[in-house]
Amino acid sequence: MSDWRLKFNMKFFLAAVLCLLAGCTRENLDDCFSGLHLKFEFTLHEYGGNKFDNHVQVVRVYLFDSDGILQQIEEGRGAILTNSYVMRMNLLPGKYTVIAWAGSHEEFSKSYREGCMDGTTISGDGDNVAIGRTTLSDFKISLHNNIAYDYPEDILPVTDEFDDLYYGAVGTRTAKTSRYQLEQVEVKSGLFTERTVELIRNTNLIHVSVTGIDYFQSPPNIWVSARNGCYHTDNTIDENARLLRYRPYYMNLNQSKMDVSIKLMRMDLQQHSSKPVHLFLEDPVSGALFPKQAIDIMAILLRARNPETNEYIYKSQEDFDRIYEHPVRIEISADLNMRVFVHNWEVVDLIPTLEY
Repeated sequence: MSDWRLKFNMKFFLAAVLCLLAGCTRENLDDCFSGLHLKFEFTLHEYGGNKFDNHVQVVRVYLFDSDGILQQIEEGRGAILTNSYVMRMNLLPGKYTVIAWAGSHEEFSKSYREGCMDGTTISGDGDNVAIGRTTLSDFKISLHNNIAYDYPEDILPVTDEFDDLYYGAVGTRTAKTSRYQLEQVEVKSGLFTERTVELIRNTNLIHVSVTGIDYFQSPPNIWVSARNGCYHTDNTIDENARLLRYRPYYMNLNQSKMDVSIKLMRMDLQQHSSKPVHLFLEDPVSGALFPKQAIDIMAILLRARNPETNEYIYKSQEDFDRIYEHPVRIEISADLNMRVFVHNWEVVDLIPTLEY
């Protein structure tokens, strides 16, 4: 946490203590302390249990008052994040909206930042996020990025293998849709209020295996494009999110096969029809795409079934949030026709009707 935030939080804490102690007497200790104790849980991931102590290395909590103004920022990181971790905060009495973001690296800013580039301005970036000024509706979190000067997309992640991101809030998450209804927490004088925040993952891995690359003059270029790099305080994707190019962070090549891993941000069912997540294969010599209109990743995932039970693997937003790794196998024949498999299920009607 930056020095100015530490100084502000210390001043805020001291002011709160002095204010509360003013009402303390030997006969009446009810108004001496007030605050919030936050517990965290992880439910939407494959293996169950807590992700602290083995994966999540930092959690940041933003507290907005009843007028929606940012009043306090708290952070826990490193060794203190055990499976029994509780974030204990001293707060002035009042009502607060509590938003949490967590990451897989102790330095949250290594992969993420406060603010969002919307194409014309950067709102809330870095030092512009201010306690006492930034509002609940203005505040955003985005993937740290650079301008994509050499590509048709707008931006690139600063690093292709960026850290995992988690979101949570005090409120109610609707089952299946994973939409949040935020709730205000009332902190009363002389009491420490307890709440639990469920953290859900906002990052995914696409593992793509391509056979038949020997039919190309050179191994094809492969990448994913999506508008999903910036998030509001309810975890919805910003409507002005710029087009990101996600490049492979891992690649293994032999004469006829290519295996790549691509990391990307949250795949959102609510917007995938109008703003699809596209997988591209490009002949580096001719510049031709295979198929010509790119592959709609979420569309093919939604068609995948479990080969043993014949049930759909992805039935709701919860499934996209729960499943971290998404295997896609593409088989290219000598006539450059393609067969596509997701979780070993062959997907038919591959080519999408939407133009890119």
